[in-house]
Amino acid sequence: MKTTKSPIHNSINTMFVPVSDLQTSARWYSDLLGQECNPSEVEEPVYNMKIDHYTGVLLDAGPPGEKQKVTP
Repeated sequence: MKTTKSPIHNSINTMFVPVSDLQTSARWYSDLLGQECNPSEVEEPVYNMKIDHYTGVLLDAGPPGEKQKVTP
């Protein structure tokens, strides 16, 4: 079987995750993924965790002043 090099890369750029508590979620995802979390850098409404030079996780707490309801 002949294989051809594809221009499509098997990788993820950014995952978007809705959350109800940004501070708690930033700590939880950082621990889960082995990343450092500086609470002073976590500001509503979003927190972007850079995993490597290409991949990231964007935590989104929704519009300012509104509590986002997240159900699993």
